[in-house]
Amino acid sequence: MKRFHSSRVLFEQRERQSRTYSWAAFLFSNVVTEIVSQTLVSVIAFVCWYYPLGLWRNAEINGELNERAGLTFLFLWSLMLLFQTVSQMLMTFMPDVATGLNIANLMFMLSFIFAGILVPPDALPRFWIFMYRATPLSYYMSGIMSTGLSGMRIACKAKDLVTIPAVPANMTCGTYLEQYLAVSGGSLRNPDAVAHCQVCPYTDADVLLEYFGMRFGDRWWNWGTTMAYNGINIGLAALLCWLVSSLPEAMTIEIVIPMETDSYIDVPTKERYKRDLEP
Repeated sequence: MKRFHSSRVLFEQRERQSRTYSWAAFLFSNVVTEIVSQTLVSVIAFVCWYYPLGLWRNAEINGELNERAGLTFLFLWSLMLLFQTVSQMLMTFMPDVATGLNIANLMFMLSFIFAGILVPPDALPRFWIFMYRATPLSYYMSGIMSTGLSGMRIACKAKDLVTIPAVPANMTCGTYLEQYLAVSGGSLRNPDAVAHCQVCPYTDADVLLEYFGMRFGDRWWNWGTTMAYNGINIGLAALLCWLVSSLPEAMTIEIVIPMETDSYIDVPTKERYKRDLEP
């Protein structure tokens, strides 16, 4: 944000007044430059996260190492682009970096709360379900988690087991819970016992992912949706940049310059940005 804001202030002071190039050239050159840098960051993040975490082992077991590893990288790359495009979209009209950071932090927290991780979609009040569908992090989380964990077997530790203290007479744990386990996808540690049945609620990661609204079959659709959000952010940045440059004379924007002095730029848009050097 700070780099884009500094470039924008310099553009408004110098290039725009001299008509060296237009706002479109300024905006899209910044977007392309940041895409290159975010791609390099994505490669580093992928190598430092995907392989040490061991997600590649599950992909290899399922015979989809290349597809899953490549798709996980694409999700990380798209996530880096989301941070970039949101920042640039906000800083096209924000007066200073601090305000932009506060707004971006608020947007991220709201997106994270309704992404389906802290609260599963089915547990959300119906009024708020639109936030789950509207937030981009829902599609990032669903895509990354399902691509990395789908097909993985789950082994419960002792503390994760659910204990059923008693079963009906003349029945074992296996016969009593047979139909339930067939539907739920869980497993039974002691099927021949007649009391204290130890049940592992999940044995397949796909069942657990389904509880949080994440499906492996939606992985490519989720990635396409995340890229659509990035395109929308770039489009909004262009629209806002154009609107700011086309404001009526009576409307002004005060842009704070991070300098040692208390000077600022008072911007009547049609007259371009003029520095007021008076105290």
